[in-house]
Amino acid sequence: IHFYKRLLPTMKSCTNLIRYSLLLFIFISCMAALVVLGLDLDLLLNGPDYLSKVITNIVNRFHQGEIVNEEQLKDVLLDARQSLWVHIPMVMVVVLSIMLLLLNCLGCAGACLLSYSLLSGFTMFMFVSFVLYACLALWIFANNMEDSVMDSFVTEKISQYSQSEGIFNLVIDTVQRDLQCCGFKSSADWAGSFPSSCCLDSCAGEECLEVEQECVLENIHSSSCLEMIRSNLLQPDSMVGLIGVTFLVVVAVVGVTTALSFCLCLTARSHRGKKWSLRNNNNENESVADSYLELTQPKFLRK
Repeated sequence: IHFYKRLLPTMKSCTNLIRYSLLLFIFISCMAALVVLGLDLDLLLNGPDYLSKVITNIVNRFHQGEIVNEEQLKDVLLDARQSLWVHIPMVMVVVLSIMLLLLNCLGCAGACLLSYSLLSGFTMFMFVSFVLYACLALWIFANNMEDSVMDSFVTEKISQYSQSEGIFNLVIDTVQRDLQCCGFKSSADWAGSFPSSCCLDSCAGEECLEVEQECVLENIHSSSCLEMIRSNLLQPDSMVGLIGVTFLVVVAVVGVTTALSFCLCLTARSHRGKKWSLRNNNNENESVADSYLELTQPKFLRK
């Protein structure tokens, strides 16, 4: 009994540490969901002016040069915004962000009240999310991006590069300038018709467009983009590597949140069990006392 009394403050301290850590990770998740929700709603309601400025500033400052042109990105996002296949995912992002905020409120309430019911529901949601993120991470990092569906998709977009100006053209140019590569698996993917992003000294913007030179085989990057993506996927000095590191951080945050929620859920369950045991003991003590009183002093004598 004395050992349990000495251990009780330590257990309360551990419970509070887990609770406040969980609340911190929930707060970080809420902030990320609010940022994504705000940018997506701004793109849906007000157009791509603000989002294109944000993306352009981040990418160009990261590279200390003009990799993405703001006007080109604005036109691409404006065309994509009018497409049904892009509009539906944007609406889905809004719905998922709101659901994430509501579930985070559920977890926050469960952590503050130490409610087993709320924490168990939040833990199940976080566990499913962690499994999905972990499977996606394994497919990206362990599979080395070897997938026939992705190969055919990228090959199709490269073949359609000169036919239209869309968001995939901008992605292809940005990746080739960022990683200094040409073609997905090799430069032969372009069939001799190379875009300006394949050249060694290519750039984007009005200044480059005025003196743009034809990109020929002698001036292109020798490395393929698939090879450069594999080697730079965890290198934060490139945009592709920064995205890869950020994704791993997200997976780690989801995993830690799941573990903290599970530990706090177990604590809440044991706490609830202690409450029920105390109630049962009190009821048993009351029934024993009533039985003893009935044996020693019957009701007709008490009247």
